[in-house]
This record gives sequence, C-alpha cells and structure tokens, in this order.
Amino acid sequence: MATLLPYGVHRSYAIITDPDAPGGVGMEADTFTCHHCQFVVHMKPFATLSNSNGLCRQCWKPICTACVRLGTCTPWEAQLEQIEARDRLLRQVSASSPMALRTG
Repeated sequence: MATLLPYGVHRSYAIITDPDAPGGVGMEADTFTCHHCQFVVHMKPFATLSNSNGLCRQCWKPICTACVRLGTCTPWEAQLEQIEARDRLLRQVSASSPMALRTG
C-alpha cells in the first residue's frame, strides 16, 4: 500500500485486527498524525494529502479534515505553550493575591 506524503512528513503504518476477518486482519493502512490536534489519520491506498485530508498552508504540515474545516493554524506545540503560559500566569496571580498572602 503506497501513500504519497511530502518529503519529511513522518508516516506510520496501522494494522487493525479483527478475529472474525480472514487471517485476523481487518484493515491495514498508512497513517499520519495531525499536526494541529494529534488525531491519527488512516490514509486510503494511493491517497495524497490533497485528495484525502489536508496540508496546512501556514505551517506546511499534514492535518486532519476537522482541522482543515477550522481554517486556522494552531500547531499542537503552540497549544501546549499557550496552556503552560496561562498556567504560569495563574500561578503568579494567585501567589500575589491578598488572599494568598493571608492564608500563606
């Protein structure tokens, strides 16, 4: 099974077993992980990103259909950095609040 992904895009391979299927194998497919939401996408045979899912035009990474529909580029690492920054801010605010000084 061959799927055509751009150079440098890491792909994986999935084998989904089914005890009722002949040989126990229900499905085999190349996969990639969406760069925006970490969803694992199972590619159809001989599919390209243009005819199966998508390629983000801002970060040039493969993304799933749901992220294509969103139309924004928010890579997973950027989302994690935003969460960590918000957590640091909340810790600073709670440490400097008058209530924290009285109970601390």
